[in-house]
Amino acid sequence: MSEKLIIERFTFPEIEEVNTFIIASLPLGEGMIIDAGGFDEKMFEFIAMNNLVIKYLLITHSHDDHISAYDTVLESYEDIITYAGEKIEGADVKIPDEGENIYLGNMMGTIHKVPGHTNDGMVFFINGNLFTGDNLFAGSVGGITSHQNYKLLLRNLHKVLGDYRNSTVIHPAHGPSSTIELERMFNPFLNEFNL
Repeated sequence: MSEKLIIERFTFPEIEEVNTFIIASLPLGEGMIIDAGGFDEKMFEFIAMNNLVIKYLLITHSHDDHISAYDTVLESYEDIITYAGEKIEGADVKIPDEGENIYLGNMMGTIHKVPGHTNDGMVFFINGNLFTGDNLFAGSVGGITSHQNYKLLLRNLHKVLGDYRNSTVIHPAHGPSSTIELERMFNPFLNEFNL
């Protein structure tokens, strides 16, 4: 039986409409949670129903709406390995190197550092999907505190997006999914810098 990637999005209206993703390799059953903005009974049931072993938690950046359920995730899945761009108080966090690879089943994922929106910003690619956190939205980019950080974010997005096909699906931490092709065509922030 061939291996396939499943992606399930859970949105938490009470936490700034943040998206938390569960991705998993089936039938091997290894899973990952991307961002810990929320964690509720629906997520727990989804994991149990699919017999998933949650291997990783990836934090795209440490704003409160992305880590507010961090303790709950760790209490539920004790052996989980957490990747984040910087240390989180009270947590055992692995800070990855740029381009570091991790595996779900036999599928390889790649972690990219994308500072700009925050100093610790990261995105994660696996099997035609790019999880962008607040770094890239459908039609926009994350909030920036200075013009220098704005240029830094766009330069980093340019490097990352150039590595992947136009058909790559982007999954932001807020709002709907899109593709690299659509964002290059219609995102005014990327168009401004010809990304």
